Formats: sequence, structure tokens, C-alpha cells
Amino acid sequence: MTTTYITYLRVSTSKQAVSHLGLDSQQHIVRDFIAKNGGTLLEEVIEVESGKKDNRPELKRALDLCRKHDAILLLPKLDRLSRSVSFISKLMDSGIRFVVCDLPGATDFTLHLYAALGQEERRLISERTKNALTAARARGTQLGANGKVLAQKNHAAAIAYSEGLRPQITALQVEGYRTCQSLCDVLNQRKIPTFRGGETKWHIPQLHRILKRLAM
Repeated sequence: MTTTYITYLRVSTSKQAVSHLGLDSQQHIVRDFIAKNGGTLLEEVIEVESGKKDNRPELKRALDLCRKHDAILLLPKLDRLSRSVSFISKLMDSGIRFVVCDLPGATDFTLHLYAALGQEERRLISERTKNALTAARARGTQLGANGKVLAQKNHAAAIAYSEGLRPQITALQVEGYRTCQSLCDVLNQRKIPTFRGGETKWHIPQLHRILKRLAM
């Protein structure tokens, strides 16, 4: 019997949806997974919404399609679904099967672990962003001006991106990928986008900067 999939892709803003920023990468990941593992794509569901919201109309539609066709929900990354442990637990309890492309062999236990890491990572991003803005104000930075503010935003974005990779890098290090080269190799194999331009070619200097930020 052929495995059938409903893919769920999510971007956070309408600007990203129009420009395909991040969407092309997600589409490539799920389609590559199906090509390598076999199966049939029934429908591709795209949502423009924050992952903080559990009540998402397109996600509900994707889940309804899975129930109707007894299909598997296919996700490019776990954080496209949610970074909430309770939300992911409820989905597991619902009986709907789902697979995460970059965690193909994950068990319920490891998915709970990744969800917990993602939830903590979201909290840390919020905390660090607030701290960065507070520090900027303390230095007298005018947050409405250009120049320094743009640099501050870029720095905050780099930190946020690094934090977003923390769960995957931590898991890979636990699995034995401890050198920059081995981490770069597996990130390239999984086609994880880099910070600059959404490229998928990792080099040691890039990864070293990420690890340095995570160690701060």
C-alpha cells in the first residue's frame, strides 16, 4: 500500500509568503524526502501565521485532510508545527501520524525532547531580544534611527537564528558530531539553510560563529 502524505509548510509573514523566503527551502526538503522514501503527495498546505498560535486555520485543514485520507502529516522541521511541548503531545495523542523530515527516525520520546528544546529556545530568543534592546537604550541608542539600529537588528537576528539552531546542534553533538567539519557535513546533507540568504552550503567559519554565539 502506497504511503500518502499531506505536507504542512509555514512562514511567519505575508512578505515571506510573497517572496518565497524560506518557503522554497521547505518545499525542497519535503519533496526530496518523498522522492527518496517513496509515497504520494496528496496536497501541500501552506500557512502564513506565527508558530506561537495553536489555532491556525490551514493547520486544522491539513489535520482534517490527514484524518479523511488516513495520510501522514509531513513537516520539513518540527518548529514549522510548533515549539510547544503540550501542543505536540496533544497531536501525538490524537492518533494522527506525522513525520519530520530532518528527524526521520525520531521516537515519541525524542520528539518530546526536541519540542522541549524548541520551547526553551523560543523563551531564550525573547529574553535575549529584550535584553539587547534594554542594553541599546542604556547606551543611548536611538532605536528609531538608522545605522546603529540596523546593525543592532542584524545582530539580534543573527542571535535569534543561532538560537533556532541550538536544538539541532545540541542533538547532533549528542549523536557524536563534535567537530565543526562533521557538523557542517551533516547540516549540508540535511539542507539546513544558513543565516545569509537562505543558502544551504555550510562552511567552518559560519558554523564557528554560530557556536560562538550559542556559548555567550
